[in-house]
Amino acid sequence: MMVNDISDVTATVVLKELLGLARVQYRMRELCKVVQMPHLVADIRTATDYTGSEKVKELEEADIKSQAYTKASFNLWKNVVHLAISWEAKLKSDLDIMSLQISSAAKELARMENAQIVTEIEANATNGTGYVWDDATNGVSDHDPVFDLLSAQDTIYGNGYDADKVAMNHTQYIHLLTNTHITSLLERGSVVKTGTLPAIAGYSLTIDNGITADHVLMVDSTAPAVILGEGPEMAIKYGDDDPRFLEGYAVAKFLQPKVVVAGAAIDIPCTS
Repeated sequence: MMVNDISDVTATVVLKELLGLARVQYRMRELCKVVQMPHLVADIRTATDYTGSEKVKELEEADIKSQAYTKASFNLWKNVVHLAISWEAKLKSDLDIMSLQISSAAKELARMENAQIVTEIEANATNGTGYVWDDATNGVSDHDPVFDLLSAQDTIYGNGYDADKVAMNHTQYIHLLTNTHITSLLERGSVVKTGTLPAIAGYSLTIDNGITADHVLMVDSTAPAVILGEGPEMAIKYGDDDPRFLEGYAVAKFLQPKVVVAGAAIDIPCTS
């Protein structure tokens, strides 16, 4: 964690509070392997194919097998949020306005990261095939969502990987929960008690409204399908010498998500 001036304890406190609130809202990084990149640039080589030697006989040397790699180059960008409050606003309010702004800025910082991960996956994942999970005509779907998930998993498995996570937006999540094939499998009242469905067909489930409507993302997070390059976090304070009489902070977070193994990620359009 870095600040513009190490003596500026206030900026450090703001940075820690803001990032602490944002961190619990970083939903889409659940699909990624997070790699620390303090220097902002890095080349990551990921193994895409490996073959061992079977039934090697006594005193026999195993053949040297070549391993295929793919290289992904990272050049991290920064997402920035500003917190600025006039002295008039501070003096006229009994509320802690800075805390309110920190909370709002944390949501925006998380939204930007989630959206950027979604954009990267949707642009570079393998295209899958799916069907509508909800029938608006009669309110009952005649298609089982698990079929789409297992079909996508079969594609990923055929590429040499094993999917473990799926993600969708809230509308698609409603379609999932109200699909008769799914409701017949759920324990009566289970979602009401827990609030959310943590997994479906064995895949950990993530809900984020940045995902395109009627699309479901599936990945093997251990491949890894997606790497999230995470750089430093910085905060600077400004306004002490500003004639506008304000207290302000600029907070920056460096990151870049990248699909490094497209065969381990599937974008399922549930639109047919």
